[in-house]
Amino acid sequence: MTERRPTVSRPTSRASSHESSARRWTRVGVAVLERVTRQVARKSEFGQLLLAQRRHARFVADRLGDGWGIYRGLAPTSTSLAALRIDDDAPGRVSILVPSLAPGAVFAGIRTALAAACALAARLGRPLRIVTFGVPMRGTEEDVVDRLLRAELGYSGPRVVFTSVWAREELVAPASEIWIATHWGTAHALDVACKIGVIAPRSVVYLVQDHEPSFYASSSDSALAQATYHAGFQIVVNSAPLAAALRAREGIDVGLERIFRPELDEARLAAVGASAHPTGPLVVNFYARPSKPRNAFSIGVAALKVAAARLEAEGIHVEFRSMGDVHPTVRLTAGQSIAGLGKLSWQGYFDELAKTDVLLSLQMSPHPSHPPLDAVVGGGWAVTNEVDGSRADLSPRLLAVVPDPGALAEAIVVAVRSARTAERSFDGRLLASLGDRLDTVMTRVADDLG
Repeated sequence: MTERRPTVSRPTSRASSHESSARRWTRVGVAVLERVTRQVARKSEFGQLLLAQRRHARFVADRLGDGWGIYRGLAPTSTSLAALRIDDDAPGRVSILVPSLAPGAVFAGIRTALAAACALAARLGRPLRIVTFGVPMRGTEEDVVDRLLRAELGYSGPRVVFTSVWAREELVAPASEIWIATHWGTAHALDVACKIGVIAPRSVVYLVQDHEPSFYASSSDSALAQATYHAGFQIVVNSAPLAAALRAREGIDVGLERIFRPELDEARLAAVGASAHPTGPLVVNFYARPSKPRNAFSIGVAALKVAAARLEAEGIHVEFRSMGDVHPTVRLTAGQSIAGLGKLSWQGYFDELAKTDVLLSLQMSPHPSHPPLDAVVGGGWAVTNEVDGSRADLSPRLLAVVPDPGALAEAIVVAVRSARTAERSFDGRLLASLGDRLDTVMTRVADDLG
């Protein structure tokens, strides 16, 4: 492969400078507009959610004496299933509980959860119901998600039923209902329902996609999240590194037959690996989510500043970009800033990966997370932080080091040097080392439930 030569900066004319400035201000204006739009939408959704929760509270108030009362106020979701009524004449379904759902946000963890539900429903021959803890969905949104499950996740059963735990009407299910817990808040709600005697723990499949107590400082939330791992549910774990962490931190030994590899979009990643690589400067991308503490935004920025200065000193011209959340412009050196792209569409994310040589993606919790795996499986390089010694040996192109700006910067520089001459191709070996396929694991779970 031909080495990608460092480019030399050339003086620009006053006109081109003005044009560049205009583009920069346009990008800033678009980012501000997007941020304001999201804030307005969030406020509107929060108001709808608050109203739905208040209606729900009035609806279930007369049931709080049936054991539910002692859990009231423990966590926002503690008594969210208090409106559940068991009726053996009701149709038996697979009901998956998710924190929220929006047609344009079926990515990563939520996509994996829905794929698991589709596989389990297909194997059991049952319809699928999606129960959200967010704002009730509109009919048009339900149509979009139903079509997505069929087109991309293989669902072929009856029309998916959508409901919210905050709906005005009762949530009805037979005793034979199969429940899928996802985020710890949904697992906690099911745990409380089991303690009340409404649901049997064996009928709950707990899809564990991270060690979620690690998301919080030591607190009631971290304790409640931890308790869900010991509720007697059927645990299914996303990736071998996370299973090892659960064994070390919680004393839970999950068998290999219940460990699945991250549900990456292999078809799109194969296209990324086969794509013609652009000429010009190498691209270092940063998976930037300042809204999520576990993604260690500040440490990532500090590492990029050190790496940018070192690469400039070596005469290697690199373009720095970020995707994930919208964030203020970050100046790395006197002549380099991060071009922030914000949140991308599903296809837009893979299009950006195809242009990326090195991805910096930090995750302080045990699950290796999708972006660095996507980058490596798609043929690129990734830099991340080490957790419990679980990442360093996953792939030669995944550089996992201590979460220190200096160590991360060194890894970024090493990865950039390597990316200049390395061939790019799809790498499925990494996935195979992380667990079985999700549909294979869910087939085993269905057989055990049957």
